[in-house]
Amino acid sequence: MLSFFSITWNGVRLIGIEPGQVLLALAAAALALDALRKRQTVGLPRAMIFGALLMVLAGALSTLLPVGANYLAGRMVIINPALVGLVAVNSNNLIQLAKFEVALLGVPLAVLFLRPSIAESRRLAGAWALSAVVSAVVAVTDASGHTSISTQLLGYVDASGRESGLTAQPNHLSVSMALAAPVLLLWIVQGRPRVKLFGVFALGIIAYASLLAGSRGGFGGLVLAAVLFILVTPRLRLPALVFGVPMVLFLGCIAILFLASVLSTIATDIRLSGNLGAASDVGHVLLLQQAIADWHQSPIFGIGFDYLTSANEVHLELLAGGGLMALLGFVIYWTTVLRRGLVARRLDPGLASALFAVVITFLALNFLESPVSDAYLYVPAALLVSMAALQRRGTAAAPRSDPQRVDVDPSLGVPRP
Repeated sequence: MLSFFSITWNGVRLIGIEPGQVLLALAAAALALDALRKRQTVGLPRAMIFGALLMVLAGALSTLLPVGANYLAGRMVIINPALVGLVAVNSNNLIQLAKFEVALLGVPLAVLFLRPSIAESRRLAGAWALSAVVSAVVAVTDASGHTSISTQLLGYVDASGRESGLTAQPNHLSVSMALAAPVLLLWIVQGRPRVKLFGVFALGIIAYASLLAGSRGGFGGLVLAAVLFILVTPRLRLPALVFGVPMVLFLGCIAILFLASVLSTIATDIRLSGNLGAASDVGHVLLLQQAIADWHQSPIFGIGFDYLTSANEVHLELLAGGGLMALLGFVIYWTTVLRRGLVARRLDPGLASALFAVVITFLALNFLESPVSDAYLYVPAALLVSMAALQRRGTAAAPRSDPQRVDVDPSLGVPRP
């Protein structure tokens, strides 16, 4: 629980290590030993393992058959101030690959070893969402001048005024905000009165923090996550269609007519307009061009996972760092997660629908944002796979009906249908 509560705080580091990662590793080790003692099966889908192993193979080949030193020396690099102090620690291909594998397999294994019930899965999802909310609160208080937590953690001030909260980069903050939204919406829809009230407050905080992060993709992802949650939740579709769409159109017209200055400020904050947006676009194009050049250098297994986040588009990052092998493994992994998510919806439609919306939002953000190897991104996948495993165990344990047996309803004295 503690590891999930701090898992989005990748800007909090002790000796270059994230506390959430340490807590996760300790929990996974303890749960693995307990599972071995009880001789319990894990239940991790083989396709997910195969996808992760394809990336391991790509990393091994890029280490054994590296690209030329002259090419690497001539690469264009845009330095992220948040990573300057970590270059010596995390610049190795195999270290970055190991970090990625911990996210791909370590997080799901930890949850599967726990074998959580539905109530426990809801608490784990809640702890994960609260992790993002706490980071959002830090971003808000830093922006208001009441605290300077992010500056103290990262050791620098973002010249553009973007906030990072407890994450290593504003983009991470905005992505974590977008991914937390469906869980908070679930609290608003299904929670008790106090939980509903807190969900509304938390949703407002993460929306404001997303604006402070100044990420166009992240803010768009927040809106997309809310829409997806409505679409995948059956009880919300009709009310949203009948009441929600007209209301949104009405409020949009009101905003355009009477709040044009506010909309202009929001557009500037998330860099849809202004000089910062234009400069960011130029940098993104250069990074995308460099990622394509990296992929051409080693199209099958890439130039190494230490170059994984050099672009602002996940698929090109995977091609650059791990080639076609890494991209294929990534696609296999998430296709399996989506299939297991459909199974999980039979067990708890509310929670599974929220997590399903999170996963689709993350996959959509892959076209606009760079985070891909951090552990917090894989918590929804782990919970969906765990819920699907619980559903399968329950189905397997259920007694099979005997076609030759006819049950009689004692109150009616007739055979039951």
